[in-house]
Amino acid sequence: MVDVIKVFIRNERLADHNGHLCCIVSRKLDIFAAAGHHQYAKGARLYCQLMKQLETLPAYKETFESFTAHGNHVVRYSSHDWSGTWCDICIEQTLMKSAKSEGGLSRGRMRHSDSGHKCWVLTLNHFSNVNQRMEESVKKHAPLHRDLGKTQMKRDAEAIDLAIQWFEENNPFDPDRDKELLLSFSTGFRSTGDDPVIAERAAEIGREMQIKLDGQSVTSTMEVKSKVQALSSLRKIPKINEMKIHLDSLKLFNRLIIFAIRSAKLSLKERDATCSFVKPSLVVIRFCAGDIDEHMDIFLDTQATKDAVIQAGTTIFQYIYHAPGTALGEIRHNMFSRKAAAGLIKPETLPPTEGAAAQHSLRAYLQTQDWILLQSMSLNPSDYGWTLGVHGYEPVPTLDPMAPEELLQFTSCNCNGDCSNRRCSCKRNGVKCISACGVCKGISCNNCGHDGGESGEDSEIDS
Repeated sequence: MVDVIKVFIRNERLADHNGHLCCIVSRKLDIFAAAGHHQYAKGARLYCQLMKQLETLPAYKETFESFTAHGNHVVRYSSHDWSGTWCDICIEQTLMKSAKSEGGLSRGRMRHSDSGHKCWVLTLNHFSNVNQRMEESVKKHAPLHRDLGKTQMKRDAEAIDLAIQWFEENNPFDPDRDKELLLSFSTGFRSTGDDPVIAERAAEIGREMQIKLDGQSVTSTMEVKSKVQALSSLRKIPKINEMKIHLDSLKLFNRLIIFAIRSAKLSLKERDATCSFVKPSLVVIRFCAGDIDEHMDIFLDTQATKDAVIQAGTTIFQYIYHAPGTALGEIRHNMFSRKAAAGLIKPETLPPTEGAAAQHSLRAYLQTQDWILLQSMSLNPSDYGWTLGVHGYEPVPTLDPMAPEELLQFTSCNCNGDCSNRRCSCKRNGVKCISACGVCKGISCNNCGHDGGESGEDSEIDS
């Protein structure tokens, strides 16, 4: 299989049209069929037949010569050798990249706009010419091939080191291993003489499936049961009432670990692993921010009160941001000030507010208790950070107001008078005039914050 991929890449890079077709016909068609990729198996076969007809059709003589003599069946970004790129990769790297990037068809305002889609498509060719002109204006002669750049060579060396390390740990050439059996190093599945795994006969089975297509229409179907059975077919799927149940292995492992808490006391290392179910980052702060065992144990206490959970969760957040004993509001303000000074503010990177941290702590406690008791809905979710919406339970972001009351009621007036009656918007809303007011500026009126304004307000109320 690896040899097939290497041969195909070589033919595409060198723009070898005959090698391109030969690789597809002699190797890839059988693999497509054996692997169950039937659309590729039929489409690639039809493609090879059409390419073969070009040689005999006079109308496409020049096209055929451009493919065979000049290698124009591939796309090149430069005139270097070994620079050919097959068409579907080119489409992904250019058209789909621009469509899926910021400002493209699937992002931002254009995502659900038919007029935006039409404008994007109609201007694509125009801006392609602009981009080409800009590249031509930049005079770069004989640029270095990308694969020879220092950065790429460094990445390649790191990737090779990782591959070598992996092979040292999982030696595929172990002399003690039975060479007649297949073994998956990633999943641990091992074939035996009695199982249906026949991956070694992939080419043979694929050829038999292709022979059955001879004389058939391109719309004809291929038998799914004829494909090769891989090692993944050895996975045992449990059944409940004759229905196959797909289990999340990570979730199952987590529950088994928590189940072990009931029967024995875990060591410190094992308890750290248990605590990681509440929040993965909490394990990290055990080693970088101090000892928080007392607070973590609150989440494992089935009798803990909501106030204790909120207090423990708030303390843990303080440790996460390396400021134990400091209020979250103050931590949030300090971090905001630093980011504002740096000119880059991302609200999602700021610490949560006190209210948001409280709701998050309650949800974490609820999830932990569900795992410990091995049953869902052990507590009422509505009391622990969730609310029942139209589509089921939804998290409660916070119970605090979105902004201080003074800010929510912020208003200003543009009165030409003394702001002493209800025609003044500030007076009507029960707030004092401020410096943002148009004429009085919160200074020269009867509704300002000094003593004169207070007496004016009292006199109106008395009247």
